[in-house]
Amino acid sequence: VNNYEQNCDQPNTKVCGEDSPYAWDVFGGYLFNEYIGIELGYRDLGRADWTDSKDQMFDVGAAGVSLGVVGFYPLADKWSLTSEIGTYSYLLENQQTVNGYKLSDSGVALFAGAGVGYNFTDNLKLQAKYRRYENLDADVLNNLKMESNYWGLALSYRFGTSTPAPVAAPVAVAPVVVPLGDDDKDGVTNNIDKCPDTPTTHKVDATGCTVYENITTKHDLGGILFANDSAEIRSGSFAELEKLADHLN
Repeated sequence: VNNYEQNCDQPNTKVCGEDSPYAWDVFGGYLFNEYIGIELGYRDLGRADWTDSKDQMFDVGAAGVSLGVVGFYPLADKWSLTSEIGTYSYLLENQQTVNGYKLSDSGVALFAGAGVGYNFTDNLKLQAKYRRYENLDADVLNNLKMESNYWGLALSYRFGTSTPAPVAAPVAVAPVVVPLGDDDKDGVTNNIDKCPDTPTTHKVDATGCTVYENITTKHDLGGILFANDSAEIRSGSFAELEKLADHLN
């Protein structure tokens, strides 16, 4: 929305119409860092009309190219403030004919503005903006001198991403050798010894545990005699029977 000032204050103004509520702009820019950038755009500030005392109708509309510097001030939770200042190279045109001609004039105006924005993502931002334009003049329109107040919403998309902070190169650290130890002296270090208390006389496997072997031995225990046609052992064989029991134990 744009509002021209002073067009209704022209000499001999009889009837002053309302300003057109429609204004628009397109822009692109470059960010030097997170806090400052430049913007180049095309802006159409809409139209205003009035009638002089001679019932001659005038209307005027400004459109042109803008170039400005923009500052950004990040706030918490994705909000930010902006400020801007720059120049506006404009063309003022009167669409109504005056003495059979459509009058126009051009010039350069200064503008300044401020706004508040919300970042939906790191790249997509919606901003509410206010701009003030000074010295929108047209000598051919009865020395028309105007200012302008603009309020609007701007949706912008930031291409690219911020440069990540450099990552420090890893520092090489010399390995530290820690003795592993062998408490039970079986030749297997403590970190892999599953049987840490193996007697030193035992043969062990790779995990430090005793290795058992099956050994066949032969012992002559003599003869054990039974009574004739009986399961009863004779007393003379008790000593041999005791030897057998001791061996089995």
